[in-house]
Amino acid sequence: VMLGLSDKTADIIFFIIIITFYSGCVLFKDVVFRNQSIGKRMYNLQVVNVKGHSIPSISKLVLRNVFLFIFAVEIITFLINGRRLGEIYTNTIVIKKR
Repeated sequence: VMLGLSDKTADIIFFIIIITFYSGCVLFKDVVFRNQSIGKRMYNLQVVNVKGHSIPSISKLVLRNVFLFIFAVEIITFLINGRRLGEIYTNTIVIKKR
């Protein structure tokens, strides 16, 4: 028993902490290195606005990742359009870094 909590309560608290951490990692993955996730950084890719190829705002970077929580829709949209739903909605694309 942790801190006088029942096992069930401790499990629920642990689950909430894990989900919160995971959600934060997903939402802010492109913000940490300013428009690059760790994977994009490894492959020299970056997220840019479709028009002008400028760096998107932090809110746009986060918003495009919100759609990752409906992963099945993201996959289907990507297979049909070649772009994720989050990219279409925020008008961003992933390109090779200059």
